[in-house]
Amino acid sequence: MTVLQAIKNQGYEIDYNGAGTAKPLCRETYPPKWVAEEASNLQIPLVYGSDAHQVKELKQGHDALLIK
Repeated sequence: MTVLQAIKNQGYEIDYNGAGTAKPLCRETYPPKWVAEEASNLQIPLVYGSDAHQVKELKQGHDALLIK
């Protein structure tokens, strides 16, 4: 069983944010787009989380997310 299948079986959701897109050594969403797509295909809810540590970081990378 995959981790995503276990998440689905438990009825969990996945925190999904774009903060990593602003990090020079990352440049991708948390979790990465391919994981978000697989979760979406399994109908696992993706819940926006900002991962902001300062007000100016709110919605950072939001435009890169699959959810709007």
